[in-house]
Amino acid sequence: GNVFNAGVISQTGTVSRFCSGTVTPNNTIMVSEEDVSGADDNADGYTDRGWIIEINPVTRTVMESDAGHAGVDKLWAIGRSSRENVVIRSDNAVLYTGADMSTTGYLYKFIPTVAGNFSAGSLYVLQTTAALGNGTWVPVANATTANRNNTVTLSTSAGAYNFNGIEDVEISPIDGKIYFAAKSEGKIYRFTDNGTIGQAND
Repeated sequence: GNVFNAGVISQTGTVSRFCSGTVTPNNTIMVSEEDVSGADDNADGYTDRGWIIEINPVTRTVMESDAGHAGVDKLWAIGRSSRENVVIRSDNAVLYTGADMSTTGYLYKFIPTVAGNFSAGSLYVLQTTAALGNGTWVPVANATTANRNNTVTLSTSAGAYNFNGIEDVEISPIDGKIYFAAKSEGKIYRFTDNGTIGQAND
């Protein structure tokens, strides 16, 4: 019969409330922390909870993403929020993720500097209106530790639209549109990403 090869992923530091992530085009695993409580328990400058974590399933270890950071890394450049899941375009050039929060349920887009390497890149949040006819990807500062710790506050200041608890985010293999569920609204949204920031057009 089938055998489930269970094992523990090697991790040090605080991790909390793992939620949905993805299997990446690189065959690594990403998981999300659906938790923004707590502080900087290990005094490394980063608030501990609220990140996406990338794991090498072969070695069962968390992947290094910042050579200048002491200890095990999370994907700091994607920013801190109550993360729900991740979806990555097949060319590894764009990552989308949502926040499962009632008042700051924002949708994010991350464009890695090098395709497939999500340790560095540009972060954007979706700005739109209740009419939901069009939207704009607004840059969110993510170059410093302070920026990354305060992604939600910076997104609010940028005029991000609150979808009141985003759950799954996916890319349709049929039409290439981005689909996501807003649980508190009881709706599923879809849109075409036309690259309103002038990069990574679909």
